[in-house]
Amino acid sequence: MVFAIDGREYGIDIMSVREIRSWVTITPLPRTPDYISGVINIRGTVLPIINLAARLAPGVEHATVRDVIVVLEIGDRIAGILVDQVSDIVEIKAGDIQDLPSATTDSVREFVFGLLTHDGRVVCLLRSGELLPEPAAA
Repeated sequence: MVFAIDGREYGIDIMSVREIRSWVTITPLPRTPDYISGVINIRGTVLPIINLAARLAPGVEHATVRDVIVVLEIGDRIAGILVDQVSDIVEIKAGDIQDLPSATTDSVREFVFGLLTHDGRVVCLLRSGELLPEPAAA
């Protein structure tokens, strides 16, 4: 699935997408990492909402009522990510994925595993599992 944040396009494995929702009010939580916008309640389940712009580039603030919430489910972790818009569902083959340039920093490689050229645009392919924080120990 391809989506946009601040004019950049990213892709994630559609198999990790549980649902796509329009904006709902997010309740902030104290003492959470900067990239956690807060929580929402979906059908009785409280989900953390990740400001993906801030997760990918610390210090970047991005959240508007025009955003879309993409709910991801990866293993036993469920959370929403804020994106500007979902633009496409693309079927890709392993041969379509290009390697990252050798000068790419480790902080980028933590989240991005490859690049895809789609309709003349470059899409950064994200490691879905790295986007969601690990659950806190009880």
